[in-house]
Amino acid sequence: MISSISAHHVANAIRMKRTVSKQAFAIVEGGSDKRVLACLLNENTCKIEIAHGKENLLDAMQILLQSDVAGILGIADADFARLLGVPPPTNVFLTDYHDLECMLLKSPATKKVLAEFGSEDKLERYAGSVDKLLASVVYQASKVGCLRLLSLREGLNLKFNGMKFSRFTSEDSLVIDERNLVEHVLNLSNNHGLNVDDLKARLVREEQEPYDRWQLACGHDVMELLSLGFRKTLGNNIAATVSTDAIERAFRLSYSTVSFLSSQLARDILGWEKANPPFLVISLKNG
Repeated sequence: MISSISAHHVANAIRMKRTVSKQAFAIVEGGSDKRVLACLLNENTCKIEIAHGKENLLDAMQILLQSDVAGILGIADADFARLLGVPPPTNVFLTDYHDLECMLLKSPATKKVLAEFGSEDKLERYAGSVDKLLASVVYQASKVGCLRLLSLREGLNLKFNGMKFSRFTSEDSLVIDERNLVEHVLNLSNNHGLNVDDLKARLVREEQEPYDRWQLACGHDVMELLSLGFRKTLGNNIAATVSTDAIERAFRLSYSTVSFLSSQLARDILGWEKANPPFLVISLKNG
């Protein structure tokens, strides 16, 4: 089972593969990350390994670093690291924004996905431009991000897996109601010791902080909102056609190598290559 895979399992698997392969190894958090990066990294010179979680990734990197295994790097979601001022460990490189999905969203891929699933008239009425629409949806998703950040910083242990955005998001405007959000998450967390109105007030105060919304909003949450929007507010699709999985797949397929190479993440990896010859992750063997 995936839940039983530890950082030691990940590190040992790479050690074994290193005995027969001189390629670089890029450790990523999960399967969706691998699906994005498999089309962007050089498959002939770099193998992608899934750590099954960020903690496993970071711990496996530490184990391999202490063992002096060369040619290994990690690619991890930034999550709240930049907002909290937490630097990444050695040889671990963070996404430009909150996560890899946000990098897809903050690229020309969004225009392609909107053209595929959206209604031109509805998109025009909702925001008028791709940039305004994206800013609006990311702002709404950042409300969930604020609650995630509060939970992390204050040790609230709130659970967000299994959220149903339709329970707290207006179908007509895609605006998230903070009280309904808090109530829904507390129910998911089976935590009835926290007062809904008190936590909502703390959430609203948190929203007033001058955070970079792209570092705050989880890309998966933005995709959830787009999935809802493409059914009515932004498009005319049936739910099965615009499931969150379908939207995320469309973004992965629409994201280009050109967009990736212009990212800070790619520049960081290229810098690692220069410092760690002969290992190559992005570059071609012939340069």
